Amino acid sequence: MSKKWWITGILVLFVLIGAAIAFYFTTQVKKGTSPTSSKASNIVDFFKKDEEALVSTYKDESGFSFTATSDVRVEDVTPNDPSYYTKLSLKKDDKELVILAKDTSYIKAEDWLAKEGQGLSLVGAVSLAGISAKQYSNDTKLVTVAIDKGILYLVEGPNDNASWEDLQTKVVSTFRFDSSPSGQGTSVPADNVTYEEEVVE
Repeated sequence: MSKKWWITGILVLFVLIGAAIAFYFTTQVKKGTSPTSSKASNIVDFFKKDEEALVSTYKDESGFSFTATSDVRVEDVTPNDPSYYTKLSLKKDDKELVILAKDTSYIKAEDWLAKEGQGLSLVGAVSLAGISAKQYSNDTKLVTVAIDKGILYLVEGPNDNASWEDLQTKVVSTFRFDSSPSGQGTSVPADNVTYEEEVVE
């Protein structure tokens, strides 16, 4: 008789333990978490917040716009030189990315490379608002060069295989002409940058 009670006691104990485990996991699922997925959930939340980071569209009166993260300061540094349509400095901390549009006698990016791109190597070909462009780099900088209808479009920034390279990729991929395809005939006043805030979804 005592052996039967002993077996019954063990069975009851297993049932109670099973019920406690089931109750624990049920309450965790209701809360939207589980012990095994909490770390993965935090990683997903982190990247979701990163994707929703605020970005800004910058419109230049010389006839183009581009998108960058809103923590970058954009300053007009156009020199007092009639060959320049615009020159913009995008700064964050102690680093800088430069965007410029100016008249040029070069016909193609390779001409610019031969005269002004000493020490740079070809990375690949990209498109800048539909214009064929080339990217060149060395250990310290990454340069995107496009030439169209006598105008040189240049984007130059640090080559860090990280945030600055990502910023240049974003600028180049979102670069758009707002008026004429080449932006010719537009003048650049001193305050030539406007900002529009948007949220990436």
